Amino acid sequence: MKKLLLLLILSFGFICSAQANERVNLFCTFYENYSPGIGGDWLEIKEEYSLTIFPNTSEFIFDYFEGEYKTEGNRILFGKDSIFRYAYSLDRVTGVFNETIYDAHPDFYDGKEYVFMKSRGKCKVSENLF
Repeated sequence: MKKLLLLLILSFGFICSAQANERVNLFCTFYENYSPGIGGDWLEIKEEYSLTIFPNTSEFIFDYFEGEYKTEGNRILFGKDSIFRYAYSLDRVTGVFNETIYDAHPDFYDGKEYVFMKSRGKCKVSENLF
């Protein structure tokens, strides 16, 4: 009976740790972008990225950076600050993926953030190769 109880406890611990590492692998493609400073129409592009979401810990890995994401309705929001500020949103239902790049020096623009470029795309669930 003790062995059965110990086996049950170990099994429960293994299941909990496996769920804690749950991940959703996505293959994302930006298919158009627009630069408000340049004007004109949306331009057709094809940029492909991988995005991994860890729903149980609200963490992500995108291209070359990782961190925590926030949720707002059906959207997952995350970003990165560097020379530019990158803001991303992913709709969990439709897979629509948006990127907005802001100039990181709003003091040059009377304290307002300047949108440098916007990109739109789509993400699809993918499987690991191995």
